Amino acid sequence: MDSVDIDPHLTHAELNYLIEELENDLEVYNIKRLKAEAFETHLGAKMDKMNAKTEGLSAQIRACEIEANELSLRLRNAGRTAANYKTYLVYIYRRLVAAQMRNSSAVRPLLLLVN
Repeated sequence: MDSVDIDPHLTHAELNYLIEELENDLEVYNIKRLKAEAFETHLGAKMDKMNAKTEGLSAQIRACEIEANELSLRLRNAGRTAANYKTYLVYIYRRLVAAQMRNSSAVRPLLLLVN
């Protein structure tokens, strides 16, 4: 602490007044310090809450990315399956057309089902 030079000619009342002023200043300082500590704690709690929300949102984003990747894979597989079915139907259609050319009366009802 800094040393304070006190005038040796001060009266007892003047010294008591200075002591009271210092005590008041100390009390004001302590109140401000306590308020600052409380505010710091409050901000810390808010930061913890925000960090928890951020972590929760990050987890949700990761889950959505995983689900989107799974859906994309399913869609690609479904597209491949549809392409395979289309290829197979074209194959059947060509076989039926070829069969119709060979024997038109037996295959005509099957061609009507495909078309």
